[in-house]
Amino acid sequence: MSLYSKINKFLRKFPRPPFADQNFWDKTYTQAPQGIEWGIEPGQMLRYSWTSVSKHEKKQQTSTLAEFCPKTSKLLEIGCGSSMLGFLLAQEGWSDITAVDISPIAVHQCKQKAELMGIENIDFLVADCRRLHTNFPPHSFDRIIDKGLVDALYCGGDPENSMQHVFREANRVLRPGGKMLSVQIEPLFGFLNDLRYAYISEESRKEQWNVECRRLLPLSSTAYFYIFTKQTDK
Repeated sequence: MSLYSKINKFLRKFPRPPFADQNFWDKTYTQAPQGIEWGIEPGQMLRYSWTSVSKHEKKQQTSTLAEFCPKTSKLLEIGCGSSMLGFLLAQEGWSDITAVDISPIAVHQCKQKAELMGIENIDFLVADCRRLHTNFPPHSFDRIIDKGLVDALYCGGDPENSMQHVFREANRVLRPGGKMLSVQIEPLFGFLNDLRYAYISEESRKEQWNVECRRLLPLSSTAYFYIFTKQTDK
């Protein structure tokens, strides 16, 4: 068992927020109709400065989301909540977007917002990202994007089981060579990210992924950009 898994096992002894529960999110979005952004603002993903998590390579670099997610991609946003990420991508030229969330309340709010904004190239659906097979056939998408879902599942109950299902389902709905892009926040000033990175690398390899991790700048944001590349079909 990895050190990160041992820490998670220890933390299960304490109460954890019900972040994997639909009812919790329905209540949350009902109480926050203005919308919720988890972690960083969506615009920070379009063009970002970063450094490698490798201790041997600390050169600062600048990249764009389009580097790994061309605007022609058939794109799935998982755990969209009421974030503005999908709306921003639509406005910036991504033309084929499906956005899903476990909460019908969040999806309804997004549909209303899209109508008000005149955005027609996002298809909002209610779906559990641990069970995407109930909504999509294999090889449905070129790219998957996440800002907050992975973090929420880590904080909730039974994170290992939830993440195993997310990795497996993402692998299934992506086309060969597809990528899953995930922004995650490490709240303890990055202290635990080495452990999280090791754990994610180990778990993702089980589901046939290659993984790269970039630390976004400034370092005070403690945000990390994970790029998962599908190796083979599961």
